[in-house]
Amino acid sequence: MKREIDDLDEAITLNRDVLKLRPVENRKGHRPKALIYINLAVCLCHRYEKLGAVDDLEEAITMQQEALVLRPPRHPDRDVFLYGLGVYLRMRFEKQAEVCDLEEAIKLLRAALELRPPGHQWRSSTLHELVLCLSRRRDEYGVFGRPNRASFLHDLAQCLADRFRRQPAAADLDEAIVLE
Repeated sequence: MKREIDDLDEAITLNRDVLKLRPVENRKGHRPKALIYINLAVCLCHRYEKLGAVDDLEEAITMQQEALVLRPPRHPDRDVFLYGLGVYLRMRFEKQAEVCDLEEAIKLLRAALELRPPGHQWRSSTLHELVLCLSRRRDEYGVFGRPNRASFLHDLAQCLADRFRRQPAAADLDEAIVLE
């Protein structure tokens, strides 16, 4: 594990160095700055998962936010950046239980899902993260009686319908129809 942490530390340092050297605008043949932010965020998140240092997760969130700024609406890769930030905010919610993190994660994951239509290779992972967030919100705060119950039921119905498309089971389709 020490070797793995040393490698992560080195990768983090190198990514930080690259960020200092990269201009905001992209030059032909240079890697876009948004991808460097993402690489750094991923390394920080891995180190957070290994060591549990909240500062690493905080910095990963900041890097992901910086990257998202460089991927405005209609950018072809925006879904990846929305998804990543949603995941990191859910992770921070798990650690610190700040409702605003969970609500923002749900918002970002829904936006990513809109950019990942049925058949998209990453739609199922986005649905999975969204269901984790919605389930966590239900567990913590209860969904029934909340003003967004219809939205939750719609999301759940979509998940069941998607699962039915992947692994046909009549019960899933019947439940999705009832919920919808």
